[in-house]
Amino acid sequence: MIFFSELGMGSLADYGKFLKIHWIVSLKDAAMIIVLYTIVALINRNWHWGRHFTKKRLLPLLFLGAVWAVGIEYYHVILNSDWAYNNSMPLIPIINIGLLPIFQMLILPALAIWLSRKSLFV
Repeated sequence: MIFFSELGMGSLADYGKFLKIHWIVSLKDAAMIIVLYTIVALINRNWHWGRHFTKKRLLPLLFLGAVWAVGIEYYHVILNSDWAYNNSMPLIPIINIGLLPIFQMLILPALAIWLSRKSLFV
């Protein structure tokens, strides 16, 4: 799931390099979801918080995901110039980072936890 969302943000110029980079980025995104889940578990004092979504449990995940994504995008795009956006990427005014990567880290962690809640918490 994460890998395919990464595929939507790239081009197919050099397919092998493209796949390698996006697999690595997808694994990093998966690691971020695990870290976010763990932080929210510590906040909620409940390792099984993903079994039942409530605002109290979900809002920290959304907030931390957004902050994490903004920090990573700002570091890599603005400070280090590790990558750049194409002209079609909507930007967040003032900080000039892409809106879609932020949405990705808002949606994917919650979706991944929601989809896996039955299999992980038996």
